[in-house]
Amino acid sequence: MTTMVAPPHADPVTEGARIAQAAEDAELELRVVGGVAVALRCASSASPPLSRTYKDVDVAGRAADRVRITALLTDAGYLADEQFNALNGARRLLFYDIPNQRRLDVFLDRVELCREVGHWRQEARDSVGRRSATTRSSCSSSVASTCPLPA
Repeated sequence: MTTMVAPPHADPVTEGARIAQAAEDAELELRVVGGVAVALRCASSASPPLSRTYKDVDVAGRAADRVRITALLTDAGYLADEQFNALNGARRLLFYDIPNQRRLDVFLDRVELCREVGHWRQEARDSVGRRSATTRSSCSSSVASTCPLPA
């Protein structure tokens, strides 16, 4: 794996793109997830009412690749939380971006973010007749979101 010489970017979206590119260059299946992933894939997320400030970067990969993921992120300027990773490394890893005072979560084999997709409360039809459902938020707020289901 090639050592990255640049420190993490201050902007989480730019940093997410940098990590994604480094993973692709290393032929490592590591994907940016969460809000930063939306910002990278959806240009309209930069404009109101969708625009927001991102606090961290979340990525997802395979547990079988945890050693390679750790090496990539360490080379990218991150500090591994060795105790957390030793206890939780089968499902999740944690790294710190010291210069920008933020953390990077790595979800292994299963992504568990603020919203849990798969806990369906109510089914409905969207404007083109596909099934959709409202999910229950696993956050402290009671805000619900609509997620499309496969047709």
